[in-house]
Amino acid sequence: MAESLDDVNPYEFEIGEILLYLRFANQEHSASDSSVPTGLTNGEPGIAVNQAQVQQGPLDIALCSRIPYTVLRPDVYAPSVRAFDAATAGRKRVASPTPPFELCYDSRELGSTPLGYAVPQVDLMLESGATWTVFGSNSMVHVSDNTTCFAFLEMKEEKQEGGHGYGDGAAAPASAQAMVIGGFQMENNLLMFDEEKGQLGFSGLPFGRQTTCSNFNFTLAG
Repeated sequence: MAESLDDVNPYEFEIGEILLYLRFANQEHSASDSSVPTGLTNGEPGIAVNQAQVQQGPLDIALCSRIPYTVLRPDVYAPSVRAFDAATAGRKRVASPTPPFELCYDSRELGSTPLGYAVPQVDLMLESGATWTVFGSNSMVHVSDNTTCFAFLEMKEEKQEGGHGYGDGAAAPASAQAMVIGGFQMENNLLMFDEEKGQLGFSGLPFGRQTTCSNFNFTLAG
């Protein structure tokens, strides 16, 4: 009988060995305040879909666990969603996408991998050559029995403060942040904030190491 990820003993390694580090803006708020996005510094070259660059950096990116899905400023969203649409041209789509998503597929036709649905990867190419790769587990959300959608949305203006681009108003202006990474895209990614150094360490999906975030032991030795 095949073992699930939860049945496999995780390898013993230092957490620091699997993390990539980025600078983040040291905003005046508590790290526990998830309503305020944490800004990341993004150098060249930007965003790639299926390993083909679609957006040139630098981009102003933030993390916010208050919003469910990543939102992209309109000038970033349009080329990104077009590229994903083209890269999945052979996949069966549903006739009517499920709001608020634009691209929805018949999940029975997508196939699966250890990293989620078998779809093109989305790469956020950050400073110093670091890349945050979003695989099918974090790029596709299952919305009904046979429907799965591309879980990136166009950023909208807020009708009230604090929504961070997840509003239902007009398209966000060019002065807005290029991207706010939402909770769904952060799931199963280990994130470690070092406020003193102004660094964010991120692991990417740990499934390739036959483990999950729940298997990490965060007990601090005295």
